[in-house]
Amino acid sequence: MLAKMLGLILGVGATAAALLAVRQAQVQAARELAEARLRVRAIDERVGRLRAEIARTIRPESLASMMDEAGSMRPVARTGQDRFGLVQSNRE
Repeated sequence: MLAKMLGLILGVGATAAALLAVRQAQVQAARELAEARLRVRAIDERVGRLRAEIARTIRPESLASMMDEAGSMRPVARTGQDRFGLVQSNRE
């Protein structure tokens, strides 16, 4: 009888320890996700500030003259996909 009680107590203790480890892993994953969201928000705010700064400093007239000075330009956008689902660039 004592062996059965000891086995039951050890089994419940092991189960509780396993559940605690799973819960800790969930808390850690939630914390990492929250930190990642904060980093993304900070980057988005920085991008917004940089875009606003660019919009303040560059006017359409100056942009047109910069493009004329740069000469021939090709679009950066990529279109089409190959048979493996990979994006292919525009090649002339």
